[in-house]
Amino acid sequence: QRSIPNSNSLLRIVRHATEASCAGIVIVNALVAHCSSMFERKNRVTGLMDSVKAHHRLEMACETAVRTLTRAPTVTVAVDGLYEGMDMAVPVSRPRFDMLVSGLLRKAELLLQTFSAEEFDVVLVAGNVCEMPAALNLIRTKLFPNAHTGRGDVPPEEAVAIGCARHAASVLACPTHSKSIGDSLNGMEGVGPATRKVPLCPLSIGICKIPNDKTNGDLETFISNNAYTLIGIGDALPANVSKCFKFSNGTEGSSIAVVQIQGGAGQKSKVLGNVENIPLDADNFEITMELTTAGKLTVAVNGGPTCKL
Repeated sequence: QRSIPNSNSLLRIVRHATEASCAGIVIVNALVAHCSSMFERKNRVTGLMDSVKAHHRLEMACETAVRTLTRAPTVTVAVDGLYEGMDMAVPVSRPRFDMLVSGLLRKAELLLQTFSAEEFDVVLVAGNVCEMPAALNLIRTKLFPNAHTGRGDVPPEEAVAIGCARHAASVLACPTHSKSIGDSLNGMEGVGPATRKVPLCPLSIGICKIPNDKTNGDLETFISNNAYTLIGIGDALPANVSKCFKFSNGTEGSSIAVVQIQGGAGQKSKVLGNVENIPLDADNFEITMELTTAGKLTVAVNGGPTCKL
């Protein structure tokens, strides 16, 4: 999945691809089938997979073995009294396990090859399957060697749980909640915080190409009629917006300014600051504007250094 900020600074999916045959349960099932075959061959029995209880116990043991093989070179899948009073102990080495899941990894590689490596600045992994050396080598070395790995202090098998916990903590700590869990319990109105209130932008901010001969008296009307809005009144904060602009005559004899556009509550149009680092002969460029919840405004041109206003 790849996401970029939209006009409301929320993330949206640009493109995604899924392959159910590469899911973690499929990898566990491959090990289950191998262990079942070895057990039946050794003990000369059949019907292990037909026993719901035995199948479930074997599946639980194989899930643990898959996690162990991400850190150890070998593991023994052991279950006492698995089937008809017989114990099972099947040693599995990492090379043997890699051979069992090689077909699944090839499917995953074909899926990931539909994306270009240049599309991604950061590649994150989640799930204990991604801790497998073969899978990690495929992602980090073969397919996306130049992508940043992100934070290294979050284990892939715990990434989703930690992310959910941190998001919940941020929601509970949000000062905009109208009541806490304790208040809800005391009032017997249910457990949990109230709906989170998202801060909104109180004014409209954009850019405007202003001729150098414009005087202060004409400026307010000119901005109101010619400015391009990037962050509007009521947009969720923090906001991060990028937009391409094209001027037929370039920027010579004028300046590109960040402006406040006339709105309600007596707001007047005015210049907040000038956008630097734009070549005089440039006829098109990309402006990236970011406004934080604390009211800090930054502007960048063509992905270059940011300028604080």
